[in-house]
Amino acid sequence: MVGNAYDFSVSLLLGNVERTVSEFDSYVERSISVNSSGLTASELTVVRLDAESGDATYVPTSTETASGKIKVKFSRKGNSVYAVMRKAPLVYSDMTKHWAKADVSKLAAKFIVSGINSTQYKPEQAITRAEFAEYIARGLGLTGDKSVVTSKYKDVPATGASAAFIGAASKAGIVSGGTDGKFRPNASITREEMASMLVRAMKYAGVSTTASSTALNKFTDRAKVGSWAKDGVAACVQAGIISGVTPTTIKPQNNAKRSEAASMITRFLKYVDLLEA
Repeated sequence: MVGNAYDFSVSLLLGNVERTVSEFDSYVERSISVNSSGLTASELTVVRLDAESGDATYVPTSTETASGKIKVKFSRKGNSVYAVMRKAPLVYSDMTKHWAKADVSKLAAKFIVSGINSTQYKPEQAITRAEFAEYIARGLGLTGDKSVVTSKYKDVPATGASAAFIGAASKAGIVSGGTDGKFRPNASITREEMASMLVRAMKYAGVSTTASSTALNKFTDRAKVGSWAKDGVAACVQAGIISGVTPTTIKPQNNAKRSEAASMITRFLKYVDLLEA
């Protein structure tokens, strides 16, 4: 940790009654300044301890350096105790020559993604619905909420970090389950399903999306995009969040890999200005 932890709180005094404001409708920016000596700005991240998951979690961070100080700016839709952490990019042993190395390393250093174990990320392994929901929730700085899982999904154990972040993403309107009350946390997720989730995440971040009718024209397999997913896929292509598997194919119904998920999350967070380039 760099420096001290800081408790940011807001309260309203209504007559003789003081009410704590814990959540906001939009992202609120704060900042902590630290001495720049011996520090690299890109290695600094603001974190908070998420009570529901028990994990240190990312708070959307950017930095400015001037006059021997690094101003660490961070944004979130809530109050908490925040601290600046220093963590260099983490390179997993199976990512040293992988095309997604930079994205995975950056997100791992920001506490957004994690490996299968301490040394391996398994980039070619299919990502699950639970993992992708957690990536989104962590990237947006959401507060874990296991109570949502308990009330909505009968197939998600209400234990551990995964339940907390699935609940957070569900509460934010980003993910949902089926009419049977199941979330299917261990099921693979397709590229078009990820696009639909990311469009809903854009809305949560306060960024409007538009889907051009011609955004998918360059893909010869565009007819395979589900009618329910077409606008989401088009919006993500137009925003540069999703690219083709090849220059002419998008493979919407392919199960996504962990490497693809990390790259999409990186592009998404940069697009909504919640991750420093």
